[in-house]
Amino acid sequence: MNKSTSSEAGFNAAEVVLVIVTASLICAVGWLVYRNYHKALIVSGVKTSSNTAAISTKGTTPREPSPSLTVPASVSTPTNAPLQACDAANFTVRLSTNKKSYSSGEDVQITVSIANTGPPCTGVEDSGPCANSVTITDSSGREVWDSEASPYGEIPIACPALVTETTPSGWNESDRILWDQDRCAPPSSLGTTSPSGTNPECPMRQTPPGIYYLIAQWQTNQSSKSAPVTITIK
Repeated sequence: MNKSTSSEAGFNAAEVVLVIVTASLICAVGWLVYRNYHKALIVSGVKTSSNTAAISTKGTTPREPSPSLTVPASVSTPTNAPLQACDAANFTVRLSTNKKSYSSGEDVQITVSIANTGPPCTGVEDSGPCANSVTITDSSGREVWDSEASPYGEIPIACPALVTETTPSGWNESDRILWDQDRCAPPSSLGTTSPSGTNPECPMRQTPPGIYYLIAQWQTNQSSKSAPVTITIK
């Protein structure tokens, strides 16, 4: 009886030791698992933080400053100033004839040339009878012929509408006028005619032999006259 009690008491002690050892092992295993798990979390957290830091660093890396664009000050484009009206003083008028000496009754061929020797300007770019006139005087200074005279006063020339255009520098033009040596000058005073309505200064008779002086004029401007040209009628 006493032996059984002792054995039972000993069994209980062994069981206690076994329980303690088992509990210790369980605790040890649990601690190891906890430590490894916690280490894994720490390592994972470091990596995540590193990645986050790398991303954050990449996102906040200061960029190269963009080159400043210098906007030039507005350049004022000079507007084309309006051209000045043509000044007759800048136009050269020349007169020439096909011969220097003519037989009585022979046609005198006259050429009038006009050239713009000044800057471009705005003016009537037209010559011809509407812009040119030729005056012929004898050795006494008397006017014997005018390209604008007629037996009825001034020649009623039907001029086309003159268009004012830009006359470039260097512009030139020539026209021919024919004189058949008849005497026909404008009336001595504007509007003066005979009782029959004819021009007494234009009898349409042959001019006598002698020396004659021809001058061209452009657009009735006194400063646009040509130099006189001398011819002889035999």
